[in-house]
Amino acid sequence: MARTGTVIPQGLNLRATPGGTIIKVLPKGTIVEILEDQGSSLKVDASGEVGFVAAQFIQPDSSENGTAAGGSLDRKSVV
Repeated sequence: MARTGTVIPQGLNLRATPGGTIIKVLPKGTIVEILEDQGSSLKVDASGEVGFVAAQFIQPDSSENGTAAGGSLDRKSVV
């Protein structure tokens, strides 16, 4: 099952590596597939482009079983 999330800010940098070169800027509301959770960064697929985003700026899809949302919300409160 693919986990998805939505970009929260007006623009979110999609990077080649965590903290690395910007591939593109994802507009608010963009839905991404979460491929891997690396703590403060998420590896995502944004319409066929794979890269990394800051986890705190992705709202997990509420239609998931709750595990993705719970993990991300916990992380948000720490950041």
